[in-house]
Amino acid sequence: MSDENFTDIRFIRLRNGEDLVAYTIELPTSLVVRKPIGVEVETHLEMNRQILTMYEWLSPSVAKYDSLTLNMDDVLFCLPVQQEFGERYVSMCEILFEPENYEGRMAPKKEAKKKMSKEELQERSNNVVSLFEAVADLLEKKDKPVH
Repeated sequence: MSDENFTDIRFIRLRNGEDLVAYTIELPTSLVVRKPIGVEVETHLEMNRQILTMYEWLSPSVAKYDSLTLNMDDVLFCLPVQQEFGERYVSMCEILFEPENYEGRMAPKKEAKKKMSKEELQERSNNVVSLFEAVADLLEKKDKPVH
């Protein structure tokens, strides 16, 4: 299915308390969602601010899906989003769901292993302490107050 088949971008609150944003089609007994993204809103009353976090709700690495069907019994409500929020959702979809971006995020990061010189190896081995030395050191410090 393409995004054009979906009527709108909607904010969805599930009965379990989770919040989602997705392209949706409302059916009589179910809600079909495409590209669902989890949403969390954190309110800071002392600063009079709200912080919005969007996250991957169902990873493509977990399940292969084009769309999901939610039973309406699991949906508390479904509302259209403001234009600015919809634009943020679309840009987040590009990050989370576009294959080239997704493959880049899932590729294992390889750390370049630097070969150590003999001096570095010797210095590291000088810092190694045996288990018995460590326990003896702990027992010796047992009676000293800790601050």
